[in-house]
Amino acid sequence: MEADTPSYDQRLRIGSNRSRRGCITCRTRRIKCDEQKPVCLRCTSTGRRCDYMPMPYSLRIAKQLAQMTAFVDPVESRALEFFFHKSATHLGGYFGASFWSRMVLQLSLNEPSIRHAIAAIGLLYEAEGTWAAPVTAWQTSQTDRALHLYNRAIRAIVDKASVGIDAVPLVITASVLFASFEFLRQNATAAASHVMNGLNLVWTWRQHRDRPNQLEGSRAHWVDVELTPTLLCFSVNTYEHAGLKHLIRAPRKKVHALDDRGQPMLGRRFWTLPGARLSLLDLILYLIGTFQDWEELTSEERLRRPPFMSLADSVRQAADRWKATFEALVQRKESTWGPGERNELDVTRLLWYCISLGTDRYRIATECGWDDMRAVFEDVIEISERLLADSQQYPDKLSKTLNLDCQMLYPLQAVVWKCRWPHLRRRGLDLLLQIPKQELVFSAPNYHTVCSRIMEVEESVFHLAPETAPNEDMLPPDHARVYDFVITPTPATTTEPLVYNITFKTFPHGCNGAPLFCTEPLQLVPSQAGGTMIPVNLMKRRDWTQYDQTSDHAIGGVEEV
Repeated sequence: MEADTPSYDQRLRIGSNRSRRGCITCRTRRIKCDEQKPVCLRCTSTGRRCDYMPMPYSLRIAKQLAQMTAFVDPVESRALEFFFHKSATHLGGYFGASFWSRMVLQLSLNEPSIRHAIAAIGLLYEAEGTWAAPVTAWQTSQTDRALHLYNRAIRAIVDKASVGIDAVPLVITASVLFASFEFLRQNATAAASHVMNGLNLVWTWRQHRDRPNQLEGSRAHWVDVELTPTLLCFSVNTYEHAGLKHLIRAPRKKVHALDDRGQPMLGRRFWTLPGARLSLLDLILYLIGTFQDWEELTSEERLRRPPFMSLADSVRQAADRWKATFEALVQRKESTWGPGERNELDVTRLLWYCISLGTDRYRIATECGWDDMRAVFEDVIEISERLLADSQQYPDKLSKTLNLDCQMLYPLQAVVWKCRWPHLRRRGLDLLLQIPKQELVFSAPNYHTVCSRIMEVEESVFHLAPETAPNEDMLPPDHARVYDFVITPTPATTTEPLVYNITFKTFPHGCNGAPLFCTEPLQLVPSQAGGTMIPVNLMKRRDWTQYDQTSDHAIGGVEEV
């Protein structure tokens, strides 16, 4: 699964790893700035005046935005200004600033489809970011106008797509924006459709790019560096974590280079953090497709469990190879990184914990088996706390409306649910209320509700007074642990907000005994646009790990993975 060259990762190495967030004084002196604010340590330690000024681009965006909004109606004009001054900064996250703040601005100057789409996102982002019950007439109006602009954007991009292959990068960009809009609405089916469409278009574009003199380099770079990583990040969540295989499948066509065994090639060396992250996203998406293939096979052939555990081990080995290459990058470069790169490092580590925890769920036989992961749980909490303490990334409540590139929800759910230590569980639970309220299509407050109840159910065995936390040596025994949960809407309910039923699965007589199912009502928070992505078990083990009969044909296939 390795290549002699860094392949697409090398294309991400543009110029150098130099940060452009430093102060004017250090940049003038041509030295590395530590980027501390309001004044950096390099300047204060030498008695120099430290000045931070807006980048020239900030002035250009204001001028271009003024020119653009002069020709649109007042509602759309205000939505565009809100998008670029508020939404884009937060949606860009740690890896997508160039796409959200620069690329879509340039396209929106001449492309009505992009302009309508980002105006729709601006309107809905503001409504979601200021959401409060009961819903006001203003919020309803914002949502209605956003849907109107969204539909206009779709009509415009359909017309543009008829131009041919030259319009593909623009249509891929629209797919990213449309998926983001549907994330805000918590419409998982529509978001998944846009993501799949975008990845299929990337595959089509790559085929044409491989033909001599077919595509200009700047647009190929645009697709490779700006669009593909975003779509891969979206797809990892859409297909795996949401459990949406009954709605839509991940694309069959692979996005990046595969070796002669059909497996993704991992470079021998990573040059940049964005490149390392892109390689990990590609690996995760490949593994998702592999697991889906095996689920289809087990619907026809009963399979023995040991070979599938071997498959999980192979998956973990691939992840470990990636991690070794990643840690080599960190060892080479970390001493030169400022605060921005250190945040990117933390975000990439959290993404690695996602695949690590995801594969561990197949090897751990009982809930108490997660005790071996205490060091991982502690690191997930510490990383999340560091990221949330960044006042530049999260200056206010509005900045925590939607997160598109940092995976905190998945590992934090694992901490709160799978960890037994009371203080760690509660730190993780608090963080679920501090992270952005939506991570792509998932609602963090609703996962907080579910995880809170799971913790209460498991700790009820101690018969403590309400609101009393167990002592650190009071760990819920396995027979009290929740192994699974399912949430369903209650039939014919007329309550507001809607009431759901949650069913917990436990094994009070041990894992070899009969399971016990307990159902109770549960209230969830809907989105402003009216949708509700029901929380699902992100740590659920797949059915094919449970089979106990043999298929020689299938076992041979497993050994090739």
